[in-house]
Order: sequence, then C-alpha cells, then structure tokens
Amino acid sequence: MPKKLMKTPVDEVTNYIDQFKPNFDNMQVQKLYKEEEPIFLKFVSDIKNKKRVQKEGNLTQAEIKEIYNNITVEQYEAKLPKTTTYIKQRIYHGFDGKFYVCCRSELGEFFAKEYSPADFKNTFSKYFGEHIYKWFDMNCMLYILSMNNEQQRTYNFDGCYYLNLFSGYKYDKQSTPDETKINKGKEGVQFIWNHMKDQFCSNDEFYFTNLQNAIRKMVAGHKLQILIYLKTKMGKGKGKITNFLKAVMGNQVCMTLNNDNVFMKDFNGSLMGKAFVVLDEICHDFDGFKSLYNALKAYITEPNITYRNLYSSHKELRNITSYLMTGNYDMLKLDSSDKGEDRRILVLPVSNSIKPAEYCALLDAYVEDEDVQYAFFWDCIRNQVQGWNELHELKKLPMSAEKKAMILHSLDSATTFLKDFLNTKDSLRPIRPKRLYDLYIDSLENSKHKLTPTSFHDKLKNYSDYIVLERKKHEGSVTTTFYNINREGLIKCFQDKHFYADYDDYEIVEEKEETKEEPKNEIKELNDT
Repeated sequence: MPKKLMKTPVDEVTNYIDQFKPNFDNMQVQKLYKEEEPIFLKFVSDIKNKKRVQKEGNLTQAEIKEIYNNITVEQYEAKLPKTTTYIKQRIYHGFDGKFYVCCRSELGEFFAKEYSPADFKNTFSKYFGEHIYKWFDMNCMLYILSMNNEQQRTYNFDGCYYLNLFSGYKYDKQSTPDETKINKGKEGVQFIWNHMKDQFCSNDEFYFTNLQNAIRKMVAGHKLQILIYLKTKMGKGKGKITNFLKAVMGNQVCMTLNNDNVFMKDFNGSLMGKAFVVLDEICHDFDGFKSLYNALKAYITEPNITYRNLYSSHKELRNITSYLMTGNYDMLKLDSSDKGEDRRILVLPVSNSIKPAEYCALLDAYVEDEDVQYAFFWDCIRNQVQGWNELHELKKLPMSAEKKAMILHSLDSATTFLKDFLNTKDSLRPIRPKRLYDLYIDSLENSKHKLTPTSFHDKLKNYSDYIVLERKKHEGSVTTTFYNINREGLIKCFQDKHFYADYDDYEIVEEKEETKEEPKNEIKELNDT
C-alpha cells in the first residue's frame, strides 16, 4: 500500500483564505517586535541576575554573550510569540536554499516571491530587529515546495515539511454546510443543470451525465484527465456558465485565456496553482491548431508540470488544472484524426435552439446569486460519483455531429486528397508514386498545406492495409514501382474513422476479377510514365 499524506485533524482544518489573510508587512513586524521586546529583555535580564547571584559578582562580556548563545528557538518563540508567528506564516526557507515570502493578491491568489539569501537579507531581515534576526537564523526548518489542493498551507509527509502554493478554494468542503443557504439556492442549481443539458448537450442524457460528472469531480477538487470542448453559436450562455463555475470554485484558482502563449512559449508560470482554466476564443493561425493540441496533451493528462516564470527558477509541481475550451468557431485540430480525440476531448453536442429574453434574464439572476453558487458547490460535493473515470467513459460516447466536424477539420491534406482520388478512374489501376504525388499537388488550393514527397508517402503508410507499394522487375534491369490501392477497403476504412461528411460523394464498386492481375499494357503504361 502506498503511503498516504498525513491529514490534519478536522477540527484543526481551516479555510486557506482565513488561515492566511495579510501580505508580509515590515512595518507590522517592527510594531510587534517593539511591543514584545521588553518582555524578551526582561527574560534575558532575569537570567543575567540569576547568574550574578550564582557568581556573586558582575558578568563578563563573554558570559553575557554565552547567555544569548544558549537561548533556544523555543524560548525565543515563547517570549516573542506574535512576531515569530507572523514571520513563520509568511517567510519560508526552501530546501533549494532560496527564501520564499508569501503574499496574496487582491483576488486572494496566493504566491510566493522567491529571493536568494543575499537578496532576502538586504530586503527583509534588516527589519527584524537584533533578537528576531538571531531567532530567524536559528529557526532552520526547511520546506519543499508543493502544489496540493487537498492540504493546508504547510503539512508534513514522510518526515518532510512542505510549503503548499495552492491558493485555496472559495468554499471549504470540510466545513459544516449551511442548509438554509443550500435550500435557498436549490431551485437555481436545478435550473443551471437543466440549461447545460438542454443547450450544451441537446438533451442527450448520456452526454449530459458525463458532463455533470466531470463538473462535479472538478468542483470537488479533482483534476480532469480530459478537455471539455464547447463550440457554440453566440447566445448559448457559455460565458455565463463558465463565469459561474469560476465563482463557485473561487476566482483566485481560476483563469480565462484568450491566446495560447502560455502553452506555446517558454513561460507558463501563470498556470501554476490554477484548478480551472477556460480557453475562450483562442486565436491562432492554421498551423497553430495542431500545435496547440500537441502542447495541451501534457497539461491535460500529465501528473506533474514544470512551471517557468521570468527571473525565477523553474518548479516541477503537481498538475491540478482542469481545462474547458469555448468559442464560436473551430479552435482545435487533432494531431491525428483517428486517435487521441476519444482519449482526451469531450466534444459536446450543442443545441441550435434559441431561448427567449425572459429565460436569459432568469439565467443571469441565478448565476450571480451567491446562495445558488454555494448550493451548487455542495451539490457537487454530495453527488460526486466516486471512482468515475472520465477516460473510460469517454470511449462509450456515441459519435456526435460536433465530434465528427472536429475529425474532418483535423484531416491532413494527403487524406483529403485520397478521399477525392477514390472517385477517379486512376484509383482502379496501379499508379506510380510520382504520378500520385503530382495529382496530389494539382489538387491543392493552398500551397501552404503542401506536404513534401517524403511526408506525403509517409502519410500513405497509415493506410498500408489498403495502399500497397509493389515493385516488379521486367526484362533487363528495369524495375517498376507502383501503388496498388484496395479502393473498396480504403473507403470502408474512411467510413469507420468518420472521415466522410454527409455531403461527401463516394461510391463503393465491386472489384472485378480481371483487375486483380496486372495487365501488360498497364505495366507498359507505368514504365512509359
């Protein structure tokens, strides 16, 4: 059995935000120290007097210095409790040798500013006061940075102490629920669930159940291993619902992005500590569609992510982020149209119905109601399906028009060409590789999508069961290379992979017996070309 994290007793667990409110304030440190310093000095004075009585004379400077050297960390903290506690809650010494000064933004977002020992001493320790500085120098407990949405600010695991960089959710699931607030918001919760079922899932029970389970799992504090993909027309309420989910979880642990820079470039530190990220109307060029999908893979499924910030050392931390992509147009292109999508992306079958103004006004009122937000949180906590595996359930979902559109949008130019090529007479007989590539080039409307000959023929290897490269040696040293295409089999393959749109024209023809052998005139024709 793997070791479990040491849980703090329930009666000691507090909301992260209540546990840590103010930022580090050097003026506050000086104020607390000034208030407590006389108590500490009296404590030292009592020790000196006791030593004088024992010695029956005045103490030397060396003896006084020895008294200070013998004061323990516990004694410092007993006589300077407010000052030392204030500092311990805000400044941590990392195992990496750096000092981390903890702060909160106006939104409640927690972050730890990183300082080298020299920079820390120049910036902060000069405000400590002589005796506090000695205590701080002796207080050598070291912390490992972590990202854990199930633990307090600091916790102990397997003998090591950890500094948790997670900001904390808006509501504490270990607190006692307020049933009065829950009852007030219950009607709004049901309205919002019904809206998601009707508008985002076209009242499909199977899709809605999976969407509901995914949202409940995320709100309950667990990372989703899938990306929820919501492509709709304007006026479906997707912005209202995503803002509502952010309000339920806490804006300090949520983020909305309108570009893909954090995934495509060097610095992704802004994602650190985010439990829910909305990718809304992501803008990129054509090549960026596939690149974004490739970049997102690790963020969706990997247990740990390396985060990088400018002027800070990189940090490998637990990946706790769940993703939802929304927009009015195609936002993602799969790296391979016949794999991956079923494993990572929940493409919702959105409705085309339009709701009246009165309905939209009621939705606005519910999503902004704090009682509804609170009740929705507890609905997720109480009704989360334990052991629900989104990766397993995703494979059971039926093909939707939206999912099929994503597959078609992701087809590479070689596969798109093959779909049209199968409708020509050339597909009924052997064809030279160069001739096939030339036909491919002629079919392209945009040269930007052109594949090199090597890349084109590599793409054909994906269908090697139906496109076979053969070589035949003739009289002398002449060798002919050509593709034999199983037209019927390849069309069936494309059908199974959902490569055909409803408007695509194709016709499966029975392969005639005589086409199974290579007519001599066709081989001659191949050689002539």
